[in-house]
Amino acid sequence: MPRCRHCADLLVSLFFISVGMLVNTGSLLTYAHVYVPALLIILIIKFVSGFAPVLAWGYPRIATEAGAAIAQVGEFSLVLLLVSRSLGLIDDVAYQVFTIIAVLSMLVNPFLIGAAPRFFGLLHRLPMPRSVREGRLATKEVSDDLANLRDHVLIAGYGLNGRNLARALESLDIPYAAAELGPEAVAAAYAAGEKVYYGDCTRPDVLRRLGIERARVFVVAISDPQATRRAVQVARQESATVHIIVRTRYVFEIEHLLAIGANEVIPEEFETSLEILARTLHEYQVPTRTVDQAILRFRSDAYQALRQSAPLSENRSILEGLSLALEIETVRIRATDFATGKTLRDLALPSKTRVVILAIRKGDEVITTPAADYAVADGDMLILVGTHEQLVNALDLLEKGQANGEGLAATQEGTSDPSDEPMAEREGDEGDQKDA
Repeated sequence: MPRCRHCADLLVSLFFISVGMLVNTGSLLTYAHVYVPALLIILIIKFVSGFAPVLAWGYPRIATEAGAAIAQVGEFSLVLLLVSRSLGLIDDVAYQVFTIIAVLSMLVNPFLIGAAPRFFGLLHRLPMPRSVREGRLATKEVSDDLANLRDHVLIAGYGLNGRNLARALESLDIPYAAAELGPEAVAAAYAAGEKVYYGDCTRPDVLRRLGIERARVFVVAISDPQATRRAVQVARQESATVHIIVRTRYVFEIEHLLAIGANEVIPEEFETSLEILARTLHEYQVPTRTVDQAILRFRSDAYQALRQSAPLSENRSILEGLSLALEIETVRIRATDFATGKTLRDLALPSKTRVVILAIRKGDEVITTPAADYAVADGDMLILVGTHEQLVNALDLLEKGQANGEGLAATQEGTSDPSDEPMAEREGDEGDQKDA
């Protein structure tokens, strides 16, 4: 397969090189007054021929993309030109002019496709009848269940994000409806009995049919930035109370989306950076609770800092402040760990690391204040409390039998720290002494 792809790329490259070689560069200036107007006329006619029929069916956004996609002279026209010249139907001048028009149209076409979403945005601002601007036909006929939806979640886009959200809502019995423009995705969802409908959520009539004015949350999970902005604008115009959550790609898009009506914006770029941060900290055995607090703090405070490229020292202070407080960490003992088979007295976590064992979970049983002679077994869950540094030392001791971090409590050979014994036993000994 990779070889086939390379061959295809090579053949496409050769094709366009050969097409470019057909143009006589000297004719570009000589016949500019002929081929420039002709090129504009051809592009307009081709665009309209693809745009108008789709718009008549009520899909203005798809109409702009369809019109831009066919706004070029086809490659087969080059073959017709060669045959026509060989048969004497056209002279060399006409051949050069038509060849220049065909080549330039192919060159311009990718830029037209890229500009199609912007043209769609301009289309909605033009003073034209609403039926033309929004399309005369609404979404595919939907079930009567939509009329009864109240306080539901409306999902724009049924890709990976939309499907995961819909499944979670379904499991929690939260009503939802999703709109998708991909026919195959909609057909598959229909077959699975999911509440997905064919429609364009950048259109007000589609959002109204899906009950945007009665929805509690509107989630925009589509990948087209222009369509995302348009969907947010239309949804906010249709409902002042719906909570709009938007998935976007980059951090710099947050500000604009919030300005046009979004309540929350989730950038993929930022969430990816948080996942990388979490996995990196786990590699350094940072306790899970510390990592979770760091992620929470970054989410609440660092959006603006990231947009302004805050210095690393400012971001580092977030983690440093979190590491000062006591943390609770849960550790699962493995068969290969040093702690397996050792008693709590042998491990002496309190004296060696100043970490306290709050409880041990053994299967479905939770043992609070475990005895000093309790033997740690494979699969036990130890619930520990201490500072970040102390917990890291404790994890090293449980796994490797040696805690190498700083700040370890010095212990003398042959002496024991009373804190190694469980609290219940120490209290019991004190009670016995008082009774005596």
